[in-house]
Order: sequence, then structure tokens, then C-alpha cells
Amino acid sequence: MEDVNDALEKKYSQTQINVSTAPMCLEAFSPKLSEFLHAFNNTSEYEDKAKEAFDRLNEVKDVLLDDMEKLLDRDKKLDIALAKSKLLTQESQTFRKHSRQFNNKTKMRKFCYSFWTVMFIVLVLAAIVLVLCLLVF
Repeated sequence: MEDVNDALEKKYSQTQINVSTAPMCLEAFSPKLSEFLHAFNNTSEYEDKAKEAFDRLNEVKDVLLDDMEKLLDRDKKLDIALAKSKLLTQESQTFRKHSRQFNNKTKMRKFCYSFWTVMFIVLVLAAIVLVLCLLVF
């Protein structure tokens, strides 16, 4: 279009352009305008490019939708894993508490058994010493 505008300005002065009628311009630039109209109306090349761009756009949209679905699935899985992790932490803390209580009870029982065993041995030895002392005197 700039070519037509330049040719128009070269051929006619600004005052002639301002006062001219459309038929005068059409006669002078009819072949060039016809060429532009033919190129503009022959849009099969542009339609193919537009269709190709639209198809690629649809492919990108499909990939993005698929990626969004995968991201949402991954988010759900992470939420589930986080919940399981919290539950496991609570259960491990409970297990640790109960195992400490059990160990403390076991240690106390061992101490009691040891204490009473030592006391029994001391009593038996005391009884033996007493019996021996009575036999000797």
C-alpha cells in the first residue's frame, strides 16, 4: 500500500489529491489496486498458516490441560503422603512413650527380683551362720 501512496504522491500534487475524485484515482491505479485486491482475496496461503497456528495452539492447550491434571493428581498424592507422614509421626511418638514405660517397668521388676534374691541369699546365709553358731556353743 505504501507503494501506491508513493506513486500517487509522485504523480499528483497534494492539492490535486485533495480535490480529486475517486474515478480519477481508480483509473490511474487500477492495475496496482487490482493486484492488491487479488493478493488480499487469495487467502488460501494465509488460511493454511492460520489453521496450522490454530492446530499448534490446540496442541499446546491440550498439553497444558494434561499437565494441569497431572499437577492436581500430584498435589492430591502429596496431601495423602503428608497426612500419612503426620499419622506415622504420631504413632512413632506413642510407640516411643509406651516403650519407655515398658522399659522402666522392666527395669523396676529386674531391680525388685535382684533385691529380693539378694535378701533371700542374705537370710539363708544368716540362718546358716546362726545354726553354725548354735552348734558350736
